[in-house]
Amino acid sequence: MKTRELAVCGLMVALSVVLGGMLTYNVQVAGVNGVKLGLGPLPIMLTGFLFGPQYALVSGFAADLVKANLFPTGAYMPVFSLTYAFLCATPSFLVRLTRRGERSGLAPGYWPLFAGVLVSFIVWSTTANTLLLVTMFSSALAALLPARLAALILVPVYPPILRAMLAVYRKIKG
Repeated sequence: MKTRELAVCGLMVALSVVLGGMLTYNVQVAGVNGVKLGLGPLPIMLTGFLFGPQYALVSGFAADLVKANLFPTGAYMPVFSLTYAFLCATPSFLVRLTRRGERSGLAPGYWPLFAGVLVSFIVWSTTANTLLLVTMFSSALAALLPARLAALILVPVYPPILRAMLAVYRKIKG
């Protein structure tokens, strides 16, 4: 790991903590935090596209750990940090998997980014976190699922922001 990569990852973790902790709307369902609506995962997803999914995985776990301590919403459960880390790392992993053999200097298009973010949110946020909430807190699945599905409304917002952030970073890097 180079110093530049470490510094960028640290900045992205800090940005994710601010976006995910202070600029996020929590929707409570049946007395449990049902869903968080915000842009907290964006900086960590960017880390995955810049340096690889492994960086997004570690940065995502670190960001969620810091957020859980600075903005507690209940007892800390490390399994939710893992799902957050995988949520952030999956788009870059899927896009890299589908772009083998292409020039890596090009930013991925809207639809590959959209597909990666959509799959990530469906698998980790909608499915895994919902099942964890139902299992750990005996929450009603029927009460949680509509709010969890409503969070998918943010999915079309992520790809253009990610493309813009990638373009800005590439211009700065030179």
